[in-house]
Amino acid sequence: MLVYYPRGFSESRWREANARGERAEASHWGLHHARSLGVEIVSTDDARPGFVLDLLHRLGHRLLGVDLAHLVNNLDKVRAAGEIWAMSERELVLLVLATRLRKHRPILIGEAVWLLDEWAGYGPLRRAIVGWCLRQADAVLICVRGGAEVLGGLLPGVHVVPYRFGVPADVFLDVREQPGLRPGRKAGDPLHVLAAGNDLRRDWQTVVEAVAGRPEYDTVLLSRRGHVEALAGGHANIRFEPATGLEGLREWYRWADVLVAPSRENLHGAGLTMLLEAAAAGVPVIAARTGFIEEYLPDDSALLVPPHDTGAIRAALESIRRDPDDAGRRARRARERAVACNSRAAVEARLAVLADARHRVMARRDGQGNDERPARA
Repeated sequence: MLVYYPRGFSESRWREANARGERAEASHWGLHHARSLGVEIVSTDDARPGFVLDLLHRLGHRLLGVDLAHLVNNLDKVRAAGEIWAMSERELVLLVLATRLRKHRPILIGEAVWLLDEWAGYGPLRRAIVGWCLRQADAVLICVRGGAEVLGGLLPGVHVVPYRFGVPADVFLDVREQPGLRPGRKAGDPLHVLAAGNDLRRDWQTVVEAVAGRPEYDTVLLSRRGHVEALAGGHANIRFEPATGLEGLREWYRWADVLVAPSRENLHGAGLTMLLEAAAAGVPVIAARTGFIEEYLPDDSALLVPPHDTGAIRAALESIRRDPDDAGRRARRARERAVACNSRAAVEARLAVLADARHRVMARRDGQGNDERPARA
């Protein structure tokens, strides 16, 4: 199986970063676990495009949001593959178009990541092309059931499959032996508030407004996003720290009493990676009730607040300050949930979808003598 990573996410690059202690796993989303589960995989390669390929990249991005240059650099692998796993709908659309003329097209499976949130901004032509391409795919996965229902209603005929996302929970379990507030914290000490992430839908502004000017909340904004640093300026109790590697992140989890990571409205579980990592580390979590996050961290495991609600975040922080024992109980249940939906289990769920797709493709070939995807109702 060819795992078609976006440029910059190749397994070789990820593995090197993992060896340096910068990444929690040897591949993005832990897809290297497929090998130990009996599936041989190869990965796309990263390459810096030249002038012509750079023009292709710009053209593809403008028309369909796809990376044509990356496809050209990996065209031999695409041609040789019998099964291809696309990391997002952008790669899946491109692969459907690129393999359209093959007599026996590869099994094509991909994940819907940004599609539901970006759909409203698509023009009629792009909607038609994307919709047609997704209907040709053998399966489109999405990590939240609520999003799967929305996608199925939006694009009837697409074979949509919800599955459980996961993170390498074992990497974070030793951060804190007992889930809850940091060990040694005394009543009356400022609450260590960690607001962290690089997700494009992270709602930094609401977090800053909730804690600004309140010395009882010692707050760190941890991110690679340049605009986040400016938000910390002028507030004595807020400081910005650039995102570091894995061990640096683990240290910040040790420091934190609570992770505050609300997202703006979305339909695809934005921010799940950091929420589950913090849960595995035993850090209490405050998140926005959006993106169907409650499928992973329901009310007994996290404090969920309405999106963009400064007062609700402040009330959740006060709840943790007043009742640390209750925060610890939620954190214990959150850790149990994070461990249950680990990255290896998520890969097993993906491979079950692949096995089903193989069965359906073989049935079509046996019954029709070709590999045409029949229209789905």
